[in-house]
Amino acid sequence: MRVLGIDPGKRQTWYSTLEMRHVSARGQAVPIWSLIESDHLELNPDIPLNDRIGPTRDMLAAFIYSQRPEVVIAERYIVRPGQGRGNNSETINLMLGLLFDECSQVDVPCRLIIPSAWKTWWDRTFCRSWYDHWPQLNAHQADACSIGIYGYIQLTA
Repeated sequence: MRVLGIDPGKRQTWYSTLEMRHVSARGQAVPIWSLIESDHLELNPDIPLNDRIGPTRDMLAAFIYSQRPEVVIAERYIVRPGQGRGNNSETINLMLGLLFDECSQVDVPCRLIIPSAWKTWWDRTFCRSWYDHWPQLNAHQADACSIGIYGYIQLTA
């Protein structure tokens, strides 16, 4: 199973493509995760909104085609009162909407997860920082890995 985890951001959206396979250990199937690729997409928020919709859509279409995921899991972007992040929300939610649209066109399930849900799950499951689990990755890449794994587990539970 190829899973694409996405950690959205205003300027850079980070992603990790993971491959999950089961191996037999003492008569039980144990999931093993392999990191295929991890990098970021540039969103260019300084370009006027109407001028970036088409290029962002085309970039996401090429991206989904190149990664060939079987499922896409993205973190929801939540703006709380008093944060003053309306411009971030516009850019990120535009990207998430276009991502959902592209995934639906190529018949790839796409799900959003709440940040606190996957972070709490990770802390309870592994009792350590997710950054410690993937020392070769930066914090956003490690987040994208965790988002993908958590989302896949929730989908298959």
